[in-house]
Amino acid sequence: WLFGAIVLKMVSPCNTSLRVEPEDPIEKAVRFMQTRLNSLNSIEEVADHVGWSPDYFRHRFGEAKGCSPKTFLTQTRLDYAKQLLSQTSLPQKVIAEQCGFETVRYFCSRFQLLCGSTPGDYRKNSRFS
Repeated sequence: WLFGAIVLKMVSPCNTSLRVEPEDPIEKAVRFMQTRLNSLNSIEEVADHVGWSPDYFRHRFGEAKGCSPKTFLTQTRLDYAKQLLSQTSLPQKVIAEQCGFETVRYFCSRFQLLCGSTPGDYRKNSRFS
């Protein structure tokens, strides 16, 4: 009977290590944005991906992350652009496209406004530092 009790304990359905937690919608949204930087057209697409209305998504995202989804997406795109600028010799136009900016002009203006330098200056100053 001792052996049977040990086997039953091992296969008990109450083993919490086997339980799969549901995915957090905000983290699901973050991963969705990060993997679709160059093809994401709107925050509504992200809201739809997590199954929420756009307004509810914006509200919950702001509570969880402390910024709007649009701000988060722009900052994520700029962070990726910084990485490409410092680690590759890709032209700015290609970097802008890969990061999801509609035009190189818009990319450069957003980059300068939010990063404090032009993409070209950033590349020069970060290349070998």
